[in-house]
Amino acid sequence: MRVSKEQAAKNRERILTAASRLIRERGISGAGVDATTLNSNTVKLCRTSDGSPVAAVLNTSGGGDAIVLTPTSLLDANTNYTFQVTSGLKDTSGASFAPY
Repeated sequence: MRVSKEQAAKNRERILTAASRLIRERGISGAGVDATTLNSNTVKLCRTSDGSPVAAVLNTSGGGDAIVLTPTSLLDANTNYTFQVTSGLKDTSGASFAPY
């Protein structure tokens, strides 16, 4: 099912808002994301209903203070997604992220 550009923009904004909130709550204390540990095994976006992973490009912000996940195709409308981070993701000090 294809979604409109407007819905895709809303989906992206919801993902970024949720990811930013989680990072602020649990995330980084004085160190940035170690980009060498940022991959599809350590950060995922999955369809909540069946756990199916969403193909995405992963990156960090310029300062390494945020995880940027950009789906490679439009997300389905009226569908819940879960953003996941594993302990395999590390910050630049070598500390693991708390899984969520």
